[in-house]
Amino acid sequence: MAIAWWTGAPSVPGYPVQQLQQQADVRTRKDSRVLAVGAQWSACMRKAGFFYTNPWDANNDPRWTHTNQPTDREIATARADVACRTETGLVDTWYAVLTAHQNQLIEANSALLADLKQYWKVYKANIQKVLRGGG
Repeated sequence: MAIAWWTGAPSVPGYPVQQLQQQADVRTRKDSRVLAVGAQWSACMRKAGFFYTNPWDANNDPRWTHTNQPTDREIATARADVACRTETGLVDTWYAVLTAHQNQLIEANSALLADLKQYWKVYKANIQKVLRGGG
């Protein structure tokens, strides 16, 4: 573990927590369990008259960005989305899979996360020292 001379804390590159979260998100979106429940959600939406490949397409439909007030179509889409998420268990599956990937990444990166914890501990102590007039 390298020590940053300006803080006395371990040197931690970049934004490791954000990077790990991004990795967990990408793995979750590609996970076969999430893809399967996403296909079920899409089929449910089709039955309701809405044609989206996945929930992000419905959420990010460009038609919703051009109005200040939700349109009747947007409200109907949102209602169908919530009903289909409930019917398919999309949210429960998503969070179970995301949590599993997060836990795998935490275990695989425990040394880095320990360094980061130490970094912030030293950083906080240095700030407190400065605020007390000792820095």
